[in-house]
Amino acid sequence: GDGVSDDGAAFQAALAAAQARSGVAYVPASPNPYVIGAALVLDGVGLVGDGPGSMLKLALASGFALQLTGDTPRVAGLRLLGPGANAWPQSAEEVDLGLVALDGVQIAAGARDAMLHRVEVAACHTGLAIEGPARSIVDCAFVFCVNGSEVRSGTAGSIHLARTKFHACSYGIRAEGGALFDRATLEGGEASLCGRAIDLVAPGSGQRVVEISDLRLSGNLDVDVRIGPRHTAALRGCCINAAGKRSGVGLELLASGETDLAPGLIVENTRAD
Repeated sequence: GDGVSDDGAAFQAALAAAQARSGVAYVPASPNPYVIGAALVLDGVGLVGDGPGSMLKLALASGFALQLTGDTPRVAGLRLLGPGANAWPQSAEEVDLGLVALDGVQIAAGARDAMLHRVEVAACHTGLAIEGPARSIVDCAFVFCVNGSEVRSGTAGSIHLARTKFHACSYGIRAEGGALFDRATLEGGEASLCGRAIDLVAPGSGQRVVEISDLRLSGNLDVDVRIGPRHTAALRGCCINAAGKRSGVGLELLASGETDLAPGLIVENTRAD
């Protein structure tokens, strides 16, 4: 934890010990970040810190930094600073993602009931890559990334995010066309200064339910919420602030010629400023 030495091997040893004991690896707060030069796999174990003072400086340019797999892996109380910035960024001018192809946190296809709580990720290509079942993503923040969160092809089941923040990302949360999840729920939180805040394209077949409540959408440049055909969407208690908009679109429904399967839409107690 001196901010210079590669602590990757020590973290791998701690995770192996935690797995052998069915326990948790603890990351105490430090005046300097812990430098991680190798990918870490959390196979059914937890990695838990003390909040912003427990910061990992990710010295990898591609692949993933933390991968959650196995039964109930979890990450809590950590900051992950990607290779696109030297210190925790406060503005886009402090970030360069030109050569960065790193997932900060990746939920693997083989994970079961993965959990993220109070995790902040900055300056990665993708802050959170979802490839398998996620039990809950709560009180997290994904900032200054290309994709704050990306739901990748093959992901099934439901996705739930609560009180999560996306800031200054090209996409706050986006889904690849081959993602197969049938329900997405976003409760609370904010998506601000993103290109597209929420971009959930249509599944190849079947239908999808998107529930968004108490979410603040402010200053996003293009579309705040974009969904496709075969979607039923509900926005409840949301606020859309169009400051800085290039296209002025708050909610975009892509019907693509559908008639019988066109989206159902509920908007309640929502305002657009």
